[in-house]
Amino acid sequence: MSARVVFDLDGTLIDSAPDIRAVANEVLAGLGAGEITLAQTHDFIGNGVDVFVAKMRAALGLPDALQTAMAAAFRDRYADAHALTVLYPQVRETLEHLVASGHRLGLCTNKPTQATHAVLTHFDLAPLFETVVCGDTLPVHKPDPAPCTTRLRR
Repeated sequence: MSARVVFDLDGTLIDSAPDIRAVANEVLAGLGAGEITLAQTHDFIGNGVDVFVAKMRAALGLPDALQTAMAAAFRDRYADAHALTVLYPQVRETLEHLVASGHRLGLCTNKPTQATHAVLTHFDLAPLFETVVCGDTLPVHKPDPAPCTTRLRR
């Protein structure tokens, strides 16, 4: 019996926090601001770029007026940042086993589209996923259920 299996990406299949932190700190350095720690990075991840940047700004006391520019700078730098990202143990083997067993795999992430496809290509995981929904695919993103349920109906 096969099933549709939908995965999250960051923190589920890959550890991208070091790259996210490096990009964030590049953006902050451009402003002459301090750095965020890896622990802070983990705390800020989960609801997309705009929320991540807002939490980062708040932690460093940076003004709201910088939100749009910082989010744009983050997206630009993050588009192909995967040098520090790693697959969690047994991810590839598990995904390949599921596909070989007839399961249809999907991916639902808040990571932007360009960054998602760059990391999937980097790790040669793209062929394993039948559908991919990214943080900018729809007008809403997780935790709204629409990104995941939209692809499950296909």
